[in-house]
Amino acid sequence: MGVEEFSEEIYYDYLHTQQELTRNLFYGYDESVSPVFVRGISDEIITFKNANYSPKFNYTVYVYYLKMIDMDEPAEKVEFVLEIMEI
Repeated sequence: MGVEEFSEEIYYDYLHTQQELTRNLFYGYDESVSPVFVRGISDEIITFKNANYSPKFNYTVYVYYLKMIDMDEPAEKVEFVLEIMEI
């Protein structure tokens, strides 16, 4: 077995393994279901109208410093430098 054949075989085995992993990880995945809210203790299905929900996490972003460094009006692009803290 030459170097090219060996490398090609390993590469195709890697691709096959990645495809199987992706298929197994996303089996039964429903993109319309929000990953943030879960069923409550009473097994009542949670909706945004229902105040009895269980948030999985809180995420806060603080912007400490924000400075515009470039603006290209014709291209409608803006560049910023910013400093943030995430909790």
